[in-house]
Amino acid sequence: MALLPIFSESSTMKKFISVFLTIISFSFIFSSNPSHGFVGTLAGEKWVLDQYRDSSMANPLPRHDTLVFITDSTYTWNGVHAKYLYSGNDYQTSLELFDTPFGTVNGVVASTFDSYGEIIDSPFYQYYGAGQIFYFWMTKQP
Repeated sequence: MALLPIFSESSTMKKFISVFLTIISFSFIFSSNPSHGFVGTLAGEKWVLDQYRDSSMANPLPRHDTLVFITDSTYTWNGVHAKYLYSGNDYQTSLELFDTPFGTVNGVVASTFDSYGEIIDSPFYQYYGAGQIFYFWMTKQP
């Protein structure tokens, strides 16, 4: 005798359970496979913002700001402490910089930016304020 006889013969409930178990299985596969997402670190690296432009500018403006990444989540921008997040998945890599002179911005960068030591004309989207898009040129320092 089934504990809940109302559900024991229900084909709808059997389909629901089957779909539920399939979703749980896929969730486990993707969450346990590190190639589908990562959180990285730039700790110990020094970068310089060489130039930038916003979406209304035709030409970039020179700028020589220094970013020093201290830990896996903190950095300084010209000596001012803030947080950052370097993360990605199979489709994109992003660098989120909090409390910059441009506000909090999130940039979609090339997955090889750290290996090559440069970010070239990458869009960084402002979270608050006017919601502007800034394009950054940055180089890693030795």
